[in-house]
Amino acid sequence: MLPSPALPPWQLSPGEAVVLSANARRKRGASATDGLLVLTTGMRLALLPQGLASVTALLVSTGNVLGRLSSIDSSHLVVRADTGEDAFVELLGSDTDEWIKAVHN
Repeated sequence: MLPSPALPPWQLSPGEAVVLSANARRKRGASATDGLLVLTTGMRLALLPQGLASVTALLVSTGNVLGRLSSIDSSHLVVRADTGEDAFVELLGSDTDEWIKAVHN
């Protein structure tokens, strides 16, 4: 079961709220990880893996790095993580345009 979008299991800063959330799949080589992709008002993006007892964000992108978020098509994003790694994320049931607009507004 995925975490509730309204109550993310990772720590939000005071005054920070969830702007968007969607079921997503991070693709890395031949492996994939399902989870909840969350964007906050603090311009933090995290993928919270499905099925972990203590949830730690897999992919974290913040601030200016998040400005490099781009779409491949209507369901696939490229996210530059704070580590400098590019990650490919498939949104399941959500459109990339909504995410791009939220980040660049």
